[in-house]
Amino acid sequence: MKFENDLFCIAIERKELSEEQKLERKQRSKKRLPFVIVAVVLILAIGIVAVLPHFRAGEGAAQETAVNDKSGSANSDKEKNSADSENGNNGGGDTVADAEGKELEDTQEEYGSVDGEYMDASKLASGLQEKYASETLYDYTYGEPIEDVERAEPITFELGYQVSDLNIEKWTEIFALYQDPELTYPMGVRYSFDEETGVLTMLPSETQVPCEISLLGLDVGTVQKYPHNAYHFFDKGAGSSWGNIGTAYLASYRDKETGELLEQPEVSIVTFTAELEDTPMLTYSITEDGRVQFQWNEVDGAKEYFLCEVDKREDYGYNNSLQVVSITEDTTWTMAYPEYGASLINHDFRLFEICEDDWKDEENYEEYLAEYGEPNVPYLRDTYGTIETGFCVIAVNETGTSMVSNFCEKSELSSKLPYGYADFTRKENGFIGFARNYETVESLPS
Repeated sequence: MKFENDLFCIAIERKELSEEQKLERKQRSKKRLPFVIVAVVLILAIGIVAVLPHFRAGEGAAQETAVNDKSGSANSDKEKNSADSENGNNGGGDTVADAEGKELEDTQEEYGSVDGEYMDASKLASGLQEKYASETLYDYTYGEPIEDVERAEPITFELGYQVSDLNIEKWTEIFALYQDPELTYPMGVRYSFDEETGVLTMLPSETQVPCEISLLGLDVGTVQKYPHNAYHFFDKGAGSSWGNIGTAYLASYRDKETGELLEQPEVSIVTFTAELEDTPMLTYSITEDGRVQFQWNEVDGAKEYFLCEVDKREDYGYNNSLQVVSITEDTTWTMAYPEYGASLINHDFRLFEICEDDWKDEENYEEYLAEYGEPNVPYLRDTYGTIETGFCVIAVNETGTSMVSNFCEKSELSSKLPYGYADFTRKENGFIGFARNYETVESLPS
């Protein structure tokens, strides 16, 4: 056999063995095999014996180092405390480490055991709830919630005193139901008290039922699709419904056992149920061309969704009637496009009488100044007692409705929607022409 390249050449000649030589070589290999195995085992054993003491010594040194570190840390703390004592300081708890350690111990005692550096979440939550139970966002304490009250279901309390023994003029001096957590807008309630059993009963009002769906402005075909009376869909009759607001706030002003006046009201959150169990959650966005778009979650069993608006009055809160804006089977609704060539849009969201741009109108400036007073600020329209208008959605089928969604208030939307060109400001800035060919809000001149 021959190998060669440019640098060197190697020639290997293979010599053929005779049969006797081959047999002799095999016999020698068989005799050597046991000795080879024993030699390998001995070499491995010697290697293990040689390495093991060094391994154990290293492990012991590491443990000794850890112990020395702890001991040194403890001695260092003792020396530091001793030095603090000599300098007139308190040796226990004045350092940051001591303060953190004490805080951890206090936390363990107050909220439960701590595993390593991590606290059990349920114990922490329970401890925090107990610690801050008396602290609320409002000037009252929280009572037990009252859940899943049906349409006409009474709310009852067993009292330990006679109402006639109290020097009060109104039932609301004992219990009052409100639309809002600030306890500003009361809901209509009928009261009764059984002197023999001591049970006070609260029932829906016969006249004030918030957020019923009005028929006003709807066509005959739509009205005929669902049960109704002369004014509202799904009317239950006088005193037979708490309305369509899903959450209310029941304030108790007196001790239920003694009748004594409480230092702070005790407020229970009341939740009501409707024919459709789920309640839509309403959100909104603004399209690129400046229109409002509402979205909400799908409600199981709903046939249609009524997008409505409702006024909030300064004296009693949300009105009794929801005015239907649109009806859809979808879970989104976008305001219609304005008419082609229109210079003003979003008329329904205009809340101002005059705005900053109007003050730049030289012809009417003096008139505005005489009527409104302070210049260069917007003035809102007179709402005649309406402090807000809210948009909401309610799910509907043949059997009834859901509770009304949360409210998206018009004042919040108005500040984010375009209304028209600031023509007088444009003139002031040198834009004389009134070309109105902008496709999106972003393309408007600023």
